[in-house]
Amino acid sequence: DTVDRTTNGRGAVHSLTFDALRQLDAGSWFGPAFQGETIPTPLQVFRLVGKHGARTTVIAVDLKDRDLEAKLVEEAKLSAVLNRLLFIGNAIDDPQVRRQLRAADATAHVACLAQTAKDLGVAIADKDSDWAYLRFIPSREEVDRIHKAGKRVFIAGPTVVGIERANWMAAMLAGTDGILTDYPLELAAEIREASQTSDQRQHPTP
Repeated sequence: DTVDRTTNGRGAVHSLTFDALRQLDAGSWFGPAFQGETIPTPLQVFRLVGKHGARTTVIAVDLKDRDLEAKLVEEAKLSAVLNRLLFIGNAIDDPQVRRQLRAADATAHVACLAQTAKDLGVAIADKDSDWAYLRFIPSREEVDRIHKAGKRVFIAGPTVVGIERANWMAAMLAGTDGILTDYPLELAAEIREASQTSDQRQHPTP
C-alpha cells in the first residue's frame, strides 16, 4: 500500500503520480547492484516475460486494488502472456474480483483461497478460478483431489516463504504446481537435487 519498504520514497502509492513513482529508487534496498532500478509498469513486466520468459514461467499477479482487472487482462493479452499469469491478491478471497477477471477473459488463470484443509471444498467448487491457493502443506490425497477437479495447486504463506526445506520437499512430493517463496534460488536448488536423487534411484550406476 505504501512505497516505504521497497523504495527510497515515503507515502501511499495512490497518493503519488505516475511520474513521481517512476522517480523512486526501487533497487537499493535489495542490494547495491540494483541501485537506480525503477518501478516497472505491469505492461513493462508483461513484455519482459513475453520476450524472455519460458513457456512454463508462471507470474503471480498480486492484485492490490479494485477495478484494474479488465485493464490488466487486456495488457497481458497485448503481450501474449495471459496464459502465464496467475491472479492472486484480492482475487483469492473476493468472488467479485474473480468474476471480473473471468469476464475480461474466460481463460485467465485465477486462484481461490483455501486457508486450511477444511476450506478445500469451497476452493474446488469455485467456478471462477482454476487454481487453489493454499496456506498449508497439503497431503498427496488433497492435491490429487484438486487435480481431479481440473485445478492446479499454489502454496504461499509462512509455511513456505522462508527457508523451509522440509515444507518445500513435502509440498513437492505432494504434487504441488507452484510455491511462492522469498528464496526461489534455494528452492530451485532443492528441486534440482530432488530430481537428481530420483533419477539416480530409477537409473542406478551399474
